[in-house]
Amino acid sequence: MSPVTLLQESLQTASSPIDIAALCDIFRETEYGCFRDYIIAFIHDSQKIKEPEILETLKQHDLLQTEGLLIKHTTTRDDLTEEELALLKAHAPAYLQSIDYLITKTKEKPLPAYTHKYRHDRWKKLASAENIEAVIDTFKRDDDMSIQACETYFRNTVRKRKEIHALRKIAYVWLVQTSSSLTQEGFEKVAEHYFPDTHAFYTIDDTHYILAWKDQLETLNMRHFICPPQ
Repeated sequence: MSPVTLLQESLQTASSPIDIAALCDIFRETEYGCFRDYIIAFIHDSQKIKEPEILETLKQHDLLQTEGLLIKHTTTRDDLTEEELALLKAHAPAYLQSIDYLITKTKEKPLPAYTHKYRHDRWKKLASAENIEAVIDTFKRDDDMSIQACETYFRNTVRKRKEIHALRKIAYVWLVQTSSSLTQEGFEKVAEHYFPDTHAFYTIDDTHYILAWKDQLETLNMRHFICPPQ
């Protein structure tokens, strides 16, 4: 059973609203692993960090090179420890990109490995999608958003995901939870536009869910807008 099918069945059979902040519970009894807030990229050039206090903290933890690169490792592929990733997440969260949920083919968590094409690339990105079955982005909003705001948020998120080459051939899932009818309408329009044949809508009590997916992220067409920018 695919991750999308598991989500569909959970939403279809739930007797009360599902908290999308706890999706790992859905995968707990399956063969899949589920890991929340998995780092897929981090800033590599310390000159892009504007806050002196952040730079000082990273320096104190031996995460800066003298030539201004962020992480001390110098090889083409950098295997960060969990402790280093935790330090970045704690002290420089604005300079990380994380996927909401990483779904893996086994219960084993992928070792964090990142790479960059050129030495002074701004970002280091996830090096491999080995053992990854799907990635899931979620969004929860209970107040009103216009269709334009919904589309803008969606496109900004997907653009960052598409910049991670290792994820382009991996299944991509978008899940929205809202109690606002206006926000529901906006994200339903987004799903119908960007996922014309692969989306579903659910309502549990007064909570609305919009589920959309692609078998491969790279097939998600971003060329056309619902609300073209002015």
